[in-house]
Amino acid sequence: MATVSDIRTKQVRALCYEVVERSFAPSSERKLLFSHFGDFNASKTEHLIKVVESLALEEGAKRRIMRRLCSVMIESIQNIAMHGARDQDGRLQSFLAITKEEDAFHLTTGNLLLAEDVGLLEYKLDELNKLERPALRKEYIETLSNENFSYKGGAGLGFLTIAKKSHNPLSYKLSQLDDTLAYFILEVKIDDESVAHG
Repeated sequence: MATVSDIRTKQVRALCYEVVERSFAPSSERKLLFSHFGDFNASKTEHLIKVVESLALEEGAKRRIMRRLCSVMIESIQNIAMHGARDQDGRLQSFLAITKEEDAFHLTTGNLLLAEDVGLLEYKLDELNKLERPALRKEYIETLSNENFSYKGGAGLGFLTIAKKSHNPLSYKLSQLDDTLAYFILEVKIDDESVAHG
């Protein structure tokens, strides 16, 4: 008989596969470059950075775009490690996927989230997506200057950094798994325009 943890793991893997499978759909204009499902640690992250750097350059990415992509990836992994909820076995149950579409790269991450944090996260991301470029820069600087952030429920410095570096709206999806946990999927687009606007 499947335990709650087994069922939850299957649900989470299904969400990951859904993202990956979209790259293989006949109508998809995206190419899957890389995907990883599981926990993250410092040595694994360092290895992933090298892999993604090589893949991006092989795909003809300019070095500045490759650096932006890797920077957003590092920030996203740090967000998962710091703020992601763990399952009852202490695992993150997270994933990372990188796809390419013409001149744009898409970085998609997924991680468990406490159900009680869903409302606040939705609010923060929606407010962040409303900010124009100058306002985003100002918010970023003020957050750094005031140190107005904390482990939980802070000003969302990680998301501010990701939005600032991508210069595109942060696309997200929240899926409720049960009364205590949800799954959070974030997609970030990195393209030439994001570089041009610094």
